[in-house]
Amino acid sequence: MSVGQVRGPSMGASKLHRSLVDYLYRLPDDVDRTALLACLQRWLAHFVGEFGKPIRLEYGLDKYVDLDLLRYPLSRTALEAAHALRCLRSHERPTLESLASAVSSAFRQGITVASEVDCPRCWGPDGLKFLESPTTNMLVLACDTCGRAQDTQGQEWSATEGKRLRAPEEARFAVWDRREIRPIA
Repeated sequence: MSVGQVRGPSMGASKLHRSLVDYLYRLPDDVDRTALLACLQRWLAHFVGEFGKPIRLEYGLDKYVDLDLLRYPLSRTALEAAHALRCLRSHERPTLESLASAVSSAFRQGITVASEVDCPRCWGPDGLKFLESPTTNMLVLACDTCGRAQDTQGQEWSATEGKRLRAPEEARFAVWDRREIRPIA
């Protein structure tokens, strides 16, 4: 089912989580990033409509349904697939929002790459993530903890076009690597 064919919510959070767990138990405990994200993508394609439009928009779920995972630098990301799998399987007292957040978080961790740059505002534990502007393709470093975004020179960046930053595809890293902007591998 594509995003355009989304049906409205009809299943509660507990049943929706049960369906997710059923999908996830098809995976081995030592799953790799690609297999986990592909499984989540198949599940999400089938059940994305259960979240309702406000939740889908808030957590960006629709974009993950048709994402071409092979275009992203999955091997460079910090997603610990086996840990994420355990967390998703054992999610307690799920709500639609908590499920949406957990699935969105797995995708974000699985397709975004951390830099070696610490956040100058909060000194968050994971370093700034490599993202890019969807309109200018400009490289932006952003903090998952406090939301600060900056350009490669350390100048604070703010969206003027009203669109969210996106994870860059693998091909973008080839260009940035040549300019000596290297992600943590």
